[in-house]
Amino acid sequence: MQGHTQSISFDGREIRLTTGRFAPQAGGSVMVECGDTAVLVTATRSGGREGIDFLPLICDYEERLYAAGRIPGSFMRRESRPPERATLIARLIDRPMRPLFPSWLRDDLQVVATCMSLDERVPPDVLAVTGASLATLLAKIPFHGPMAAVRVGLLGDDFVLNPSYREIERSDLDLVVAGTPQGVIMVEAGANQLPEQDVIEAIDFGYEAVCELIKAQQALLKELGIEQVIPEPQAIDDTLPKFLEKECAKGIGEVLKQFKLTKAERDEQLDAIKGQVAEKIEGLKDDDAIKVAVSSNGKALGNSYKSLTKKLMRDQIVKDGKRVDGRNLDEVRPISAAAGVLPKRVHGSGLFQRGLTQVLSCATLGTPSDAQEMDDLNPSNEKTYLHHYNFPPYSTGETRPMRSPGRREIGHGALAERALIRHPERRSGNGRPQPVKREDLPAPLQLPALLHRRNPPDAQPRPPRNRPRRPGGAGPDPCAAQQGELPLRAARGVGMPELQRLHLDGFGVRQHPGPDGCRCTPEGPRERRRHGPDQGGL
Repeated sequence: MQGHTQSISFDGREIRLTTGRFAPQAGGSVMVECGDTAVLVTATRSGGREGIDFLPLICDYEERLYAAGRIPGSFMRRESRPPERATLIARLIDRPMRPLFPSWLRDDLQVVATCMSLDERVPPDVLAVTGASLATLLAKIPFHGPMAAVRVGLLGDDFVLNPSYREIERSDLDLVVAGTPQGVIMVEAGANQLPEQDVIEAIDFGYEAVCELIKAQQALLKELGIEQVIPEPQAIDDTLPKFLEKECAKGIGEVLKQFKLTKAERDEQLDAIKGQVAEKIEGLKDDDAIKVAVSSNGKALGNSYKSLTKKLMRDQIVKDGKRVDGRNLDEVRPISAAAGVLPKRVHGSGLFQRGLTQVLSCATLGTPSDAQEMDDLNPSNEKTYLHHYNFPPYSTGETRPMRSPGRREIGHGALAERALIRHPERRSGNGRPQPVKREDLPAPLQLPALLHRRNPPDAQPRPPRNRPRRPGGAGPDPCAAQQGELPLRAARGVGMPELQRLHLDGFGVRQHPGPDGCRCTPEGPRERRRHGPDQGGL
């Protein structure tokens, strides 16, 4: 059980990749170690499913308290439901991985990352993301990789690569960058009102480090004699899409240009066009290629029609600069808000609506004993600011059983909390707001956001709507988020051979690939800066 271990020097630290020793039954497994942090990542593939039109990928992150020499605090003294941070790390793994699998793949895939040992100076999350890429390659799953991720912090004027927990707490930036040899695939960040140029430099800085980890994965695969399975594009029968474009494009375009239509009216007219073309296809001969394509796959017509509608809608936005509701690219949806909408028995309440999305937020002040005790591997042992996001089925006019919060609800609540947790009245020497600490709050504060109506294009309600009325005399408002503190997150292919622009609520990122695939400034490659390893533990 010796396995194969490769050590790489990365930014003054040693990262060890061990394969062939742990979890031999998994399709691919790797133990990623840095300092005393060790993360075991496995990737497994099983047979495909019939009749599905999506990729059944599951990414899990498991924490075991023995990794920090602790026994679980529950009555049974056994780990059960994953803590919130474990769910957030699982989502962090999923976002850069999912777009890199071929669109035609329908096999069940599962990536499991387990933190086996924790060094408080080396957070395990970005190691798990990099390990997920390597385990997938070892399992010979079709994958547009390798992919790697790093975290970038900012202490003073120096960027810090993969900072410790203590450095993250003091940093003005907490940015995770994931990328492939072709460019950046995902960014997620929280910042203290940084200028746009600083964030762009941080992404460039992080991607240079990502390139080093990608080369290490390629070298390891070469040593092991494993050839990467490059996904081959499948032959696509475009008979039906071309027929729909000929028959429906004009009608769909006319509907999309009727900007005064409500969403329900627009959907009704689009469904009517779809029904007409379905009747026309039904009248074709049984041996007609179009009728055969529709008959052999019950979802072919719906999927092709949806793709055509999406393409025409996107063309209208890109070419004409008009959204489907008539707004220009620099206009936001109509916004309305009201405070104190619930009886005063509720400490604070606020109703916010943007476009078709409506959210009710409530504030509750507790006592010091109401602080949430964190039974996970993060050094912070309690939370006094709790921001929860609830997504009931009636918000989309659907019916489904009411269950405990899912990954999406946990993730969206954490994003809003990240934006609102910066306190403008508690500033550092550079004048930027600092994270809220217990002494900033008179008591624990809970802010659940209940989604009353959701329009799918609206995605997640933005943090400013989650600012309910403060109870009188409650102290400084911990929810006073400032513009520029919104979390930055995307799962799109950013770095392409041609110039790309990433739109995130008006935030534009321009990236120019250099000769080696890394990002360069107009004056040449950006010089990397390192603050120096933190020797202070937490």
